[in-house]
Amino acid sequence: MAPEEEGLTQPASEEVRLRQEEYDLRLELNRLQRQLLEDTASDALEARLEEIAVLQARLNEIEPQLAKLAAASAASTARKVNKARSRVTVKPGMEYIPTGIYHLLDQEELPLVLCEVDEKETGREKPVLRIRAYIEGYSDQAVELVELGLRASEVRLSPTLQPKMLHNLTELTPATLHVVIDDVENGKLLEHLTYRVWLLARNSAQTAVKDLTSGKVKDLSRFLGAYVTPNTPSIMRFLRQVAEHHPRKRLAGYQPDEPVEDQVQAVFQALKEESKITYVNSLVDFNPQEGTKSQRIRLPRESLEEGQANCIDGTVLFASLLEAISLSPAIVLVPKHAFVGWETGKNSGRWNYLETTQIGSHDFADAVDFATRLANVYEKQRDTTGDDAWFRRWPLRELRAEYQIWPME
Repeated sequence: MAPEEEGLTQPASEEVRLRQEEYDLRLELNRLQRQLLEDTASDALEARLEEIAVLQARLNEIEPQLAKLAAASAASTARKVNKARSRVTVKPGMEYIPTGIYHLLDQEELPLVLCEVDEKETGREKPVLRIRAYIEGYSDQAVELVELGLRASEVRLSPTLQPKMLHNLTELTPATLHVVIDDVENGKLLEHLTYRVWLLARNSAQTAVKDLTSGKVKDLSRFLGAYVTPNTPSIMRFLRQVAEHHPRKRLAGYQPDEPVEDQVQAVFQALKEESKITYVNSLVDFNPQEGTKSQRIRLPRESLEEGQANCIDGTVLFASLLEAISLSPAIVLVPKHAFVGWETGKNSGRWNYLETTQIGSHDFADAVDFATRLANVYEKQRDTTGDDAWFRRWPLRELRAEYQIWPME
């Protein structure tokens, strides 16, 4: 039987061409990014960054085109809901569920299930529907009662995940999302719909997600702040070793006559000499399709235990130590990379940066110089294009106070 007869459709030739170009660009960007981190010679840095910027700009052009083509394709094959029975249109909000930060997501902004009750009831009696949503074996039930009336309404559901079921979730895991709709008065089942979803491991970082209800990509990069864990026992114990590398053997935060850079350098030296952190060459991919499937983050305690870290591991580890000594760190994200920043004075608004992948191989001044040049190039690109994806700086103080993003442990 031909694919069309089985209900399958082949991607249009333009979509195939763009996906091939996207694939080739990602391969080349990965190659250049690895070279960038392996060869930090100053005479080649700016030229390589410019080359990366050109390729990334083209990738940024392609992604919206692909999203538009994919949305059109999905619309043509979308599953239809029997509204004659339930009067409800059900739309799953996410295919890939970031279990580590799911509890932090705003249900109004990004629900797991969106139900549109768009059939009007003109009779004297107004039926009441019960809508339930749950992930089989992994969540409680989220329940809403809806009285059908003269106005259309929306119901957003995000069932609570069960922590004990997620504790051993170490791989991308398929699961089944159930949406059940029944009539409260007579108990009649109107709909029982199921959808395949994927549960990301608890330490999988999802910095962007496609909202299936709108087709838009939502930036979730701020939730990396949950992986900055300054109060864990392993971080608190390691601070004793950090203090030993400080000229005055103490960590005072932002205090008069207490140079901030001495404290940051003490963190650097302790990680270099005591934990012997080594760089693991695994690049961060912030693309919502690829990143949700593959990117992992070691929690700070895991990086200390294992003695290895990639760029994002090292960034959240270093930020955890800075926050633990009452400094103001920031997670800095540029295309396919991350590094740490810190405010030079309390509420100063001035920032310095450090490349954590160089902890094991370079001295403090080199790591600061390299990250500063990265920041300058990408921040300029952001200002030129108006696209925040080139340079995002998330101060932990802002993430805690404004977004209420707290450490996950």
